[in-house]
Amino acid sequence: MKRAVLSLAGTMLVLVGCGTEQTDEQTGEDHMNGEDVTAEVEANGENGDLHILITLNNQSSETVDLTFRSGHQFDVRIYDEDDEKLYDFAEGMMFTEALIEEQIGAGDSLTFEDVWESYSGDYGPLLIETEVLADEFELKAETVYP
Repeated sequence: MKRAVLSLAGTMLVLVGCGTEQTDEQTGEDHMNGEDVTAEVEANGENGDLHILITLNNQSSETVDLTFRSGHQFDVRIYDEDDEKLYDFAEGMMFTEALIEEQIGAGDSLTFEDVWESYSGDYGPLLIETEVLADEFELKAETVYP
């Protein structure tokens, strides 16, 4: 009986140790700071839709690896001139829970696209805020449309 308890306690200790190591990796300290990767946002109204493109540009001489913790790889929020939120990409959405890895080669780019389908064009200037949700760094970009 004593042997079983000690064996169980040893197994729990090993599992706890593994869990701590995994947490440390997830909060890693060697993440990129985003200086070599820039984000740009572009918006174009067309046929009652507003197309939003988020482009990540790798300005370094090395390939950049990106890790996403889910299918929720980016956010787009659109505000009117009174700062009222008109559109939120993620609102009401459900995303897969899976690791997604992307690479951007040296001098290359990666583009994400979203379409706001209920855009009527009857608004004044719109503030479009975007954020890329990679583990390695936080990249935000915004633009005013039109």
